[in-house]
Amino acid sequence: MSMSSIPSSSPGGKRYGWVEKIGNKVPHPFLLFIYLIAVLIAATAILSALNVGVQNPTDGSRVVVKNLLSVEGLH
Repeated sequence: MSMSSIPSSSPGGKRYGWVEKIGNKVPHPFLLFIYLIAVLIAATAILSALNVGVQNPTDGSRVVVKNLLSVEGLH
């Protein structure tokens, strides 16, 4: 099979070319996981400093956000 017989791009391939461009710019899944963990740690630090909490609907007790970097959050 010669190179001239292979189509350079199919008509359907052009339609989804933007998906490939965006997909190539997305970081590696491992790095995405690390970034999301960093965002989660920062969010818990901020929310725990603001003493944010919700009421437990079963017993009415208040459940507050725990900082993931605190001793309580690490256990």
